[in-house]
Amino acid sequence: MKLKPIAFKANLVRAILDGKKTVTRRIAHEDKSPKYSTGDTLYIREAFAVLGAPPNIDILYKADFPNDPREGTNTPRPQWRPAIHMPKNIARLILTITGVRKEKLLKITEEGAKAEGCEVRQEFATPFFMSARENFKNLWNDIYLLKGLGWETNPEVYVYEFEVKKRERKLKI
Repeated sequence: MKLKPIAFKANLVRAILDGKKTVTRRIAHEDKSPKYSTGDTLYIREAFAVLGAPPNIDILYKADFPNDPREGTNTPRPQWRPAIHMPKNIARLILTITGVRKEKLLKITEEGAKAEGCEVRQEFATPFFMSARENFKNLWNDIYLLKGLGWETNPEVYVYEFEVKKRERKLKI
């Protein structure tokens, strides 16, 4: 089985681990077919840190530390490495693509946004709510706005549905 990489930010990995994210949307570039197909097996690249030295190595994943208690203290924090540098042998999550379709970004529904791992949120100490779709819009813009592919441009995207399984790591660093 050939594993292909796919990168996710820590908050999205957290949503996958919590069982809230089962879909991802990626830009559909003109004249290119989808990067992934139904049945493909992917390993998730995520921000990580390596602690120790062989043979006593431990791997930390940034998604497991959303609120680092060492923040603002003199305790050393892990030196997080970007997801792009994660080797597949330390990946802990494997995805199997179960469906692929192409659509315009703004076609996403409230249910689609929930499948992306976004939730309905109440603004702190106010009666105002933000829909899952609005949260997805903000997430999308955090990733793509500066690349010129923000929400308002309504780009075509590939929608990849997936199933998740955890993997036992074989440490060979």
